[in-house]
Amino acid sequence: MADMGKFMLAPIFQTHALHVSRGSAGEVVRLGFSDLIRRGGGCVREKKNNRLICLVALVGVLLMAGCDRASVKWSEEVRLADGQMIVVARTAQGRTYSELGGTGGWRDPVEMSIAITKAPGDIKLPPEWRDTYVPVLLDYDDSDKSWSIVTTFYYCDTWHALGRPIPPYIEYRSVNGAPWQRVPLEERLIDRKANMLTGPSTDGEPSFVTVEEKERIQLRAGFKYRRILRRWGGAEGNSCNF
Repeated sequence: MADMGKFMLAPIFQTHALHVSRGSAGEVVRLGFSDLIRRGGGCVREKKNNRLICLVALVGVLLMAGCDRASVKWSEEVRLADGQMIVVARTAQGRTYSELGGTGGWRDPVEMSIAITKAPGDIKLPPEWRDTYVPVLLDYDDSDKSWSIVTTFYYCDTWHALGRPIPPYIEYRSVNGAPWQRVPLEERLIDRKANMLTGPSTDGEPSFVTVEEKERIQLRAGFKYRRILRRWGGAEGNSCNF
């Protein structure tokens, strides 16, 4: 998934009206979106200055995008670094965008969760993890009985708000079943191959996603969703402004 900044059509639909204002010189004009659709555009006249404001050109742009909310859940197999296989329950919910003739996707913020439902042996399970970042890697370290989740983000705005970290990740750890804590990214996790589904469809996923299915899907993902990168420059798909 490509990284996206503020330049999107979808935010136009946060309200169902357009506001055209000339400041103190004229009256604020409010046109309903449905009115524009019926008219195929339209013009309104400022009362004070008797000027005509036309919005015909905007209608074509507005028709290309929309927004809604989605809440999806699924289970997926996860192969840990030592080869052991576990099963996790996943959710994703938030606002979405769609484009005419396109597939659309998630808009920030997207709340995601992970609950480990099946693990081998007597490994103590951590509590459910839930936050507005995108899980990329899940692993278990038997030496200190700790679980780690490495997450990233979809949008440049989130990266900027985090202080533009390089590598572009946030790590969480749970030791011996304790609550998840945010920690600096561990060196041992850098260059690890991702093992989580990073771009769940807003239309939903199969109820159970196998490792093989996930690997096929992840081939279409951006670099930072496929592996824990040390560098994140233009060559690694960083399109955010520095």
